[in-house]
Amino acid sequence: MTSYSNPMKRTRVSSHNANFVRQLLLEQTRPPTISSASPLANDTETTEGVDNYDYCTDYINYSDEESLDSEGIFVDSSTASEMNDDELHTDIDQEEIRYKVKIPKFAFTNIERYSVMFEEVCDTYNISREGSRAMRHLINTMLADETLDSISSKLLSHEACTSLVKNVIPLPMTRSYDVCHNGCYLYSQEDDQLLSCPTCNSLRSSAKSTKMVSIADKVAEMMSSDEVRQKIIDCQKEVIENITRNNDTYGDIFDGQIFKDLYNSQAINTDQDIINIYLKIDIDGFTSSSSHSSMIMIHAVVLNLDSSERYARHATFQIGILPGSSKSDFSSYLKPIVNELKTLSEKTIVIQTGTESPIIRCKVYALFVNGDGIECNRLMNFSGHTGTYGCRFCLTKGTQRTDGPPNTRRAGMYFADRTAPLRSKESLLLEDSSPTYVSS
Repeated sequence: MTSYSNPMKRTRVSSHNANFVRQLLLEQTRPPTISSASPLANDTETTEGVDNYDYCTDYINYSDEESLDSEGIFVDSSTASEMNDDELHTDIDQEEIRYKVKIPKFAFTNIERYSVMFEEVCDTYNISREGSRAMRHLINTMLADETLDSISSKLLSHEACTSLVKNVIPLPMTRSYDVCHNGCYLYSQEDDQLLSCPTCNSLRSSAKSTKMVSIADKVAEMMSSDEVRQKIIDCQKEVIENITRNNDTYGDIFDGQIFKDLYNSQAINTDQDIINIYLKIDIDGFTSSSSHSSMIMIHAVVLNLDSSERYARHATFQIGILPGSSKSDFSSYLKPIVNELKTLSEKTIVIQTGTESPIIRCKVYALFVNGDGIECNRLMNFSGHTGTYGCRFCLTKGTQRTDGPPNTRRAGMYFADRTAPLRSKESLLLEDSSPTYVSS
């Protein structure tokens, strides 16, 4: 696998499929067939006298003998992009969620391989779209120069590369959801009968649409890579060995007592034939530079890889960008993510990459959710330091300032009581008017 390291530069997020294909680029090529009817012939950057290579789009063909039994949920990745969320997860009572991700032996021609590598270099080094077009035009001009001692070929454009990767790996990756046009509520599958927004009462007929990445699809994509899958299998073997020999050295989250208790109590799958995928969910807020609106990023990190690698682009993925307004119902946006994580921890994902390849079985667990103080309060629907009982750790009652200059009165909340009792988990679910607070 070719990598382009530059620790002094911040890499930006590229197409969700580009990183997965990178390890295919140096290994999987096929003899080119020149075709004037190629889908790439409509590329806006086609130069006269430069032939386009045809590529195959019929990558996934399943016979009747390959049909899956009723033990799992079958998702044909060749038609998944045409299916809505309900169709992709209809048999929710079944024990398995099945995928077939068939990567052809010769996925790319040489020019297609170099085109995708070129896009990866541009993304890695933060080269702008205009800059990449200018460089691509220069390279194509050089390749088309008859005075050069090489066969003339044409690098594919950014759009053609994206389309090419989607044809090779046709998983839809995203799910669409209706959102109140004010952005205050997301309608999940349980809200099919809901005709208006519970927050602002606006009609659902005026709702907008938003997308989130399917964790199951992303895991299926990652596990289809032989290299990534082997690293995850090696990590699972090491985790089991550490638990078996009661290693007291703390080097990672898997060495902690909480994880060991979860594993020994079988809250986590202990079948070694099933690969466990462990995720860390990061939540962080930011302000959009274009709309100047408050937004929240939901990010996933695969913990199965070595700590030196788990924050690389191929080991992380963005689940969604959600509105951060205090008026929005943040729980409604988290509901489809939580429901999917619950389903993936209970059901087995079955992935088949080819007729001769072994079947891959795995489950997904979110070990913990990470965020700063503001996002933790948001996750708990907790008012935070501006509330009357704004401490997450004790039941101290806050008061507003009544003395001092007029402009400072009733500004902020002050917690002077240092003898208040500590909170219980149940106290976070109570209203301020409950006896627990009133008697404090």
